[in-house]
This record gives sequence, structure tokens and C-alpha cells, in this order.
Amino acid sequence: MMRDEGEIERGSQTHENLFGTALRMPDKFVIRSMDTPTALSPVPRSTEPPSRAQRLFTLALELVFYGLLTYVLFYAADYLWDHQVERSFLAGSVYFILDTFLLYMHEGGHFLFSLFGSTLHLFGGSFWEVMLPFVVFVFALRDRSRIAPFPLYYSGLGLMRVSLYVRDAPYRRLPLLGGDKSRHDWWNLLNRWDMLSSAETIADILYGLATIMCVVALAAGFYLAWNAYWKPNIQTSRPVQSLLEQNISKGGPTAFHKE
Repeated sequence: MMRDEGEIERGSQTHENLFGTALRMPDKFVIRSMDTPTALSPVPRSTEPPSRAQRLFTLALELVFYGLLTYVLFYAADYLWDHQVERSFLAGSVYFILDTFLLYMHEGGHFLFSLFGSTLHLFGGSFWEVMLPFVVFVFALRDRSRIAPFPLYYSGLGLMRVSLYVRDAPYRRLPLLGGDKSRHDWWNLLNRWDMLSSAETIADILYGLATIMCVVALAAGFYLAWNAYWKPNIQTSRPVQSLLEQNISKGGPTAFHKE
């Protein structure tokens, strides 16, 4: 049964679809069909909280994860202060993986900002390795996602890595890709800005900010993990169904309307 301009109101009555099969529409919605005879129905979503065993397992995983990140932070805080620290296999291995991805972000930033002049080309590497995880953090925070602490931690780790690069500018001791010391980003930048003598102070400020970011991220991670265990009914992220309803109600051939 086709209707060009009509609506199926809620109630106890049944309606026939295109094949003559009787349908009972959900009482929760009024579904308006403008240009198509096919009506979308809401996707059922379970509202039952996870069991105690599931919550305990999730809590254990998150505590181990953020505990490992805390251990890595102690290692990185020493290593990224003066690039000299006693090696730890576990922390060093995890840091190596995180540092490798930050290196790719750094080089990607150079490529991305190479279109905007030599100064931004030099600055873009350090900027991008800090800002890319931070942008992910902002989006995760906006959606109230429990993963938000990790990209904030990663951004802080990137900033701590940049602080070492700045601290090394007057000496240029760090190994660089290609081995050409004259291509040291912060040696070139601080020379252009006549701030090479302030490298130590700038590095200390960046290092302090990075430490605060990492500590806040870890504290938030532990808090969210613990809170999710004791208060399982609290929603920490937007349901996908809610987003679908909001988008469809703004326009399109089929619209959902709550009664």
C-alpha cells in the first residue's frame, strides 16, 4: 500500500507492507514517509548493564593498560630529559613502539607543512606529532568516550619528546634521520628567532606541560575505569541510535519523530 504524503500513527492497529504482510509499528515512533513506501524502524538496543564478571574483566584490563603507561612515563621522563637512562626491556620496548609512531607523525608533519614555507616546514614536524593525538583527544572527549585519556597521554608524550629536541638545539647531539646536523629543526628555528640561548628554558616549559598532560591523562584513565565498574548504568559515550535519529530528523525522505 503506497502513500505519497502520509504517516503511520502509533496505535494497536496493524498495517500492510508492499507484499501484503501485516505489520505492527512500534509505539515509540511516528514514522513519516515522504517519497518512499519503505519505512525505517528503530534498531533495538539492550539497556541491561554488563554483568559483574564482565565489568571486573574490563576493569582489570584497563588497570593493567594504564599501569603499563604509568611505568612507561617514568621511563620516558628520564629518557627524554637528557637522553641518557638505564635501559628497561619492558618500558623501553613499549616506548620504542610509541616513539616510532610519533616519528612517523613528525615526518608527516614536515611533509604536510612543506607547502607553507621553510619556517613552517621546520616547525610542522614537532607541531604535528603533538597536535594529531590532541585532535583525537578532543573528538573522543566530545563524544564522552573512555578512550580519551590515551590520546591525551600520547600528545603529552609527543610534547615531552619535542622538549628533548629543543634542549638539544645548542649542542645537536641527537641522531637525526640522514645524519646531517645542519638540518636540526630547532637549531634552525631558534637561530632564526635569535632564541638559541633560551633553548633550555623553552625545553623546561615544554617538559613541564608534557608531564602535566600525561599525569592528568593517567589519573582520568584510572578514574574512568574505576567509575565504570562501580556505576555501570552511567553512559560514557553517545549511543549510535541517538545519532542516527538526530541526523535523519534533520532532513531526508524519512524522518523519525518522538511522541
